Amino acid sequence: ERFHGGRKTLVVASLGGSSKDHLFPTDQRPELYERVSSALNMLDFGDVSLLAQTLPPYPWYLGGQRFCNLFVDPEETATFAKEQGIGICLDFAHTKLACNSLGLSFARAVEVLAPLSQHFHMVDAAGLDSEGLQIGDGEIDWPFLVGQLRRLSPGVSFIPEIWQGHVDSGLGFWIAMERLEAIMLGDSDQVHLVEAREVPLQ
Repeated sequence: ERFHGGRKTLVVASLGGSSKDHLFPTDQRPELYERVSSALNMLDFGDVSLLAQTLPPYPWYLGGQRFCNLFVDPEETATFAKEQGIGICLDFAHTKLACNSLGLSFARAVEVLAPLSQHFHMVDAAGLDSEGLQIGDGEIDWPFLVGQLRRLSPGVSFIPEIWQGHVDSGLGFWIAMERLEAIMLGDSDQVHLVEAREVPLQ
């Protein structure tokens, strides 16, 4: 009752496949994907569009670090989404870390995943497990990425997903939005001039 506008409500979900102590062997992944598929087939989504979030290989949760086995490999994620008939939430930090771990091209991953994506998490990353970084503070080439998104998936919704971005009245999110605006306007040289500033508490 709270959502109107003629389109389905997007719900982003991490669809399982994590393990506590180590990654599972790759030959177990088809069975794990089948479990997810069977569970999804039991649900009536109604006016909801479920989006499978792309995941990093070594995610951090409040209880510590775990291992993700599913929705990490871009090709596997795209194949599952097509076969299951669901959309994708492309988390750029997660997918950058996945590509770093798997030795894959991040630009190629975006080419595969962006056309299937209905929502983006805008956030930077570095190495194998440093996620949640501020826009421009990690390894993602944002001007190039923005060019890809304009071509592959114009008009797709997004949010900044900076770690602790909500602190100080959302300061981290505001910085991310200002940096993204600079990139989208072609002023990428000004990105690192957008720094923290005093924001009055509401």
